[in-house]
Amino acid sequence: MSEEPAPDAATVDVQELRATWDADPDDFVLMYAGNHGQAQHLEPVVETFAGLPDDAVSHLVLVGDG
Repeated sequence: MSEEPAPDAATVDVQELRATWDADPDDFVLMYAGNHGQAQHLEPVVETFAGLPDDAVSHLVLVGDG
């Protein structure tokens, strides 16, 4: 199985990308791209995101592995 190379940031259609997450243009999107492990201390990010107001339409996108 071969992976396609990542698109150049200048060629990414932001609205198309947001649509893959069902995120409307006015929704808050927080993205982390990188390693996922204990050294990255992502727990506070997730906990803080979970504490956002219920009326805030928001999306947490974690990209990577680890």
